[in-house]
Amino acid sequence: LKLNKNLLAENLNIDKEFRIQDNDSNLISFIWDIDKKNAYSSSLENNEEILIGKRNIEINNKEALVILSEKKPKFTLYNKYSFSSSEGEAGSTSLNKDNQINDVNNTVGLRLNWNLFDGGVIRQNFLARKNRNFELQYDLDLKKKKLFREINDTYDEYTSIQEKIILSYQQLQSAKESLFISMKRMEAGITTQREVVNTQGDVIEAETNFINSLKEYKIILATFKKITNISPSPICGYQVLNKKDINSRFKKFLSKNNLIKICI
Repeated sequence: LKLNKNLLAENLNIDKEFRIQDNDSNLISFIWDIDKKNAYSSSLENNEEILIGKRNIEINNKEALVILSEKKPKFTLYNKYSFSSSEGEAGSTSLNKDNQINDVNNTVGLRLNWNLFDGGVIRQNFLARKNRNFELQYDLDLKKKKLFREINDTYDEYTSIQEKIILSYQQLQSAKESLFISMKRMEAGITTQREVVNTQGDVIEAETNFINSLKEYKIILATFKKITNISPSPICGYQVLNKKDINSRFKKFLSKNNLIKICI
């Protein structure tokens, strides 16, 4: 326990003494009720890799237009303005200090620059940029497929962990029942303490499996939020709409065994 606490402090960059509060509650507070279509749409809108891929295509298109504009005539309108002032006189035997000379110069002009022949360089550069779009679009499509597969995998893991929670809970209850029977048998003198100890080990193992399955369930919910930027829904008030609901059996199991956190 101390080693794991030290590792946690390292991962969270905690350099002070801290206390971990015990949590004996093995209750479910949240559930995932977003369908795949909405989850995928939200993922496309919030995934950084997808957004960067789209921006790269937009930037490449604009750079292609910049290259193409080099073939068109460029008009430059310029205006040069200068002002100089001097006081007094030079080269005079009788100076007039109040004498003031001002010089103002303003030049307005129009400059034309037109690349009439470049040997096809601009066209080739433009086509190279446009062909770059195919590469960028292919890379974007790969990221979308990867994201879609990640969502499908997470949904499969979600349904799998629900079954794992149900199975591990049933195993835990069975192990507790076996321990109860073993204790009664030992009290009656028809079994040994060794059998009770072995049964206690089965209970500990079953309880560990159940707690680990709850941990994996919470990790999958966090994965859903990370991918889609949508928070899981509180299980309080959640209603099963139809038999195809992926939470239908799981919700009934939790309600039957009082594994739902009390709603406030």
